[in-house]
Amino acid sequence: MIDGRAPFDDIRRRVQTFVDLAARAARERGAAPGPDGATIVLSPPGLTADVVARDIAERGQLMVVRMIASENTVRGLPVHATVLVFPNAVAFHEGQTIAGASVNGRDSRAQIENALVDLAAQAAAGAKRDGVISPPFALTTSPVDVRLDPAIVLETVDRIKAAGTVTMVRAVALIDTYTVGPLVITFR
Repeated sequence: MIDGRAPFDDIRRRVQTFVDLAARAARERGAAPGPDGATIVLSPPGLTADVVARDIAERGQLMVVRMIASENTVRGLPVHATVLVFPNAVAFHEGQTIAGASVNGRDSRAQIENALVDLAAQAAAGAKRDGVISPPFALTTSPVDVRLDPAIVLETVDRIKAAGTVTMVRAVALIDTYTVGPLVITFR
């Protein structure tokens, strides 16, 4: 996260530190510098830490900065990567419904629990669709970081079982959820 409202020199320094940390992480995983000495080769050609810093400064808001490998890398070679920059916006407000499902209270406890787990997965898929990103160091195709207190699952199973009928259950944001996540949910 880099604040585009900061002085430009601070933004540039933070972006360069980010690139340096990525290069160190790449070396720790077996990448090596190329003939020009760079362990990270940014693409498209001409993309530099300064260009990224200018983009962040021009937007003038809190930005998420992510580096993604553009291709698989062979051990001993530099990593080709691109930098993605996007606002850390609110994806869901506290109390907002993300997904819903009908759950039958006459089903077994295990079936009800599985239905709730499926509902949490639907919420994760909905969050991904609505712009919440995968956690750092995960594949971009990985699911978002969903947090759900296991006690809430058990309590919800008890309530549905006690109702003994088909019950509409909603996965609801427990707190505001931003682009970077995590998605903290409860059931209502």
